[in-house]
Parts: sequence; C-alpha cells; structure tokens
Amino acid sequence: MEKCDSFYLEYLPAKTDPSYKKKIIEVQQLKPEWIEQTYQKLTWLRSDYGLPDYPPLEDLSNGQLTSVSN
Repeated sequence: MEKCDSFYLEYLPAKTDPSYKKKIIEVQQLKPEWIEQTYQKLTWLRSDYGLPDYPPLEDLSNGQLTSVSN
C-alpha cells in the first residue's frame, strides 16, 4: 500500500502538474486506463480496511484523469 500511496499521492500529482514539461506518463507500458482502474480498486480496498480515502483522481492528476465509474 505504501508504493500505491507514493504513486497516487506524490508521483502522479507531480508529473501532471502544469509546470512539469514532460509527458504525463513516463513509462510506456503504463496506460491512463490502468491508473484509473487501479485507483478504483484501491478505493474499494482502502474502504474495506477502514483507511482514509484518496483525494479524487481528477484532483491528484490535475484534471488529466478521472476515476472510472463503479
């Protein structure tokens, strides 16, 4: 969970910040759809274990990604 927290709470916001000049995703095999689907699964998992929710994916990605529907 620590790696997921690091990705969603630190890496993704930094890499999607408007001041960041490179592409949103630097790893070719990592598709935005996978980020969205994993975010949804982590949301369910965190809820099951009573952990605090992540902020909305739209906020974490500076508006570049949105979470998939339930």
